[in-house]
Amino acid sequence: MDRKRKQNLPGLSPELEMLVRISTLWGLLVVALVVLILMVGALGELRHRQDAGNPEQLEQQLEIQEEPDTLSNYQALVMAIAFTESRFNPDAVGKAHDSGVLQLTPIYVKEVNRISGTDYQLEDAFDIDKAIEIFDAMQAHYNPAQDIELAIRLHNKSPYYRREVLKNLEFIKQMESFRKSLKK
Repeated sequence: MDRKRKQNLPGLSPELEMLVRISTLWGLLVVALVVLILMVGALGELRHRQDAGNPEQLEQQLEIQEEPDTLSNYQALVMAIAFTESRFNPDAVGKAHDSGVLQLTPIYVKEVNRISGTDYQLEDAFDIDKAIEIFDAMQAHYNPAQDIELAIRLHNKSPYYRREVLKNLEFIKQMESFRKSLKK
């Protein structure tokens, strides 16, 4: 696989580099949410001005529901697995040809293609969105209730791996809790 590797940030340990990259992603998410909230507010104000003279139209206005600004347990689990597998490195390659941020194996991709009728390639594991699609397809088929323990076992059966993922899951949840407390 001839993939160009991303440059490391000079002078930073891999752990600190990962935290910088995560905080950058969270910062972008917060900016996007602020822009969305401002747009929703502006849209509501515009509708209010347009409909001020017509009470019937005011009653029929669409309510715009905001998406909750929180990670689900399943999303946190996917992040914990990605951290455990590759430290969030989408270009990671393992010894057994496991690839990408979730370290998907050729047999994993082949099984997803079989159960879902898709045509993913191992190279798709290097694309974060496609890697998550592949992971989600496997989970949807064998773990539709999104049970955390089963999700971990489906990805890797090792008891050591389970402990690592659960430890990282707790860390991700703590980060999410801290992030939410900053918004108050």
